[in-house]
Amino acid sequence: NADGSLRANIYGPEWMKNKDLKNIYYYANVEICFGKFIVAGYVGDVGVIMDKNMRYRGNLPKKILMFDFSGNHKATLDLGFEFTSFCVDEENSRIIVNFSGRENPLGYFELNVSELE
Repeated sequence: NADGSLRANIYGPEWMKNKDLKNIYYYANVEICFGKFIVAGYVGDVGVIMDKNMRYRGNLPKKILMFDFSGNHKATLDLGFEFTSFCVDEENSRIIVNFSGRENPLGYFELNVSELE
C-alpha cells in the first residue's frame, strides 16, 4: 500500500511446482496497469541456463501473469517465445513485447480488460 506495508504475497499458478530446484527465478518486469492490475513476466524455472553453444545465460520469461490488487490470479498469457521486456499501452489496451531470438523481435497483443474483471 502507499504506507509501504505488504498487502499480499503473489504466487503464480505453478508455484512450488519446481520446489526441489535451487535458484528458481519467478518474476521479471512487473508493472501496474489500468489502475487495477499487476502484470509480471514469469519464468518459474532456474535463473541461469546454458544456451545452444554451452554458454551460461539468464533464463527469460515466456509467460505474462496478471493479478488483481488483492493478489488473485486473473490470467496467464503464454507467449511461446522468450522475451526480454514488455510494457503496457493502456491507451490502446495492449501489451507490447520485445522478444528474444526472433527475426521480428517487437510484437504486441490486445487485452480485453473487461474479461479480466
